[in-house]
Amino acid sequence: MGVRILVVALLLTAPTMQAQHKFHPKQTQPDKARVLQIQDALVRQGRLPATTGLWDKPTIAVLRAIATEHGWSTCHVPDARVLNLLGLGSATAGMGAPTVDSENRLATSTAKWEKDHPEDCHE
Repeated sequence: MGVRILVVALLLTAPTMQAQHKFHPKQTQPDKARVLQIQDALVRQGRLPATTGLWDKPTIAVLRAIATEHGWSTCHVPDARVLNLLGLGSATAGMGAPTVDSENRLATSTAKWEKDHPEDCHE
């Protein structure tokens, strides 16, 4: 009888234990200050009507549209290249440009990752 109770208790707690072990990213979107910076830049370019401070669908759609215009992946928003176009990139961006060979390796590995993880490339 005691073994049955133990088995039932383990079965009831198993989903809870599994949920605790799943990987959860700490940051799934930019913080509010960064969102405002991005939106301000988009408003200045006339791509967004106003800032909201929210990481909303219109903001994401505009960032994806910019990436699409340049033939870049829209899987990762905001893309560092798009942020550079908005004047919000790193101060060291472009200072040590990669060689053509490493760019091709990056493009290949990025394309493979996107193919293997299509669920991460949609809203």
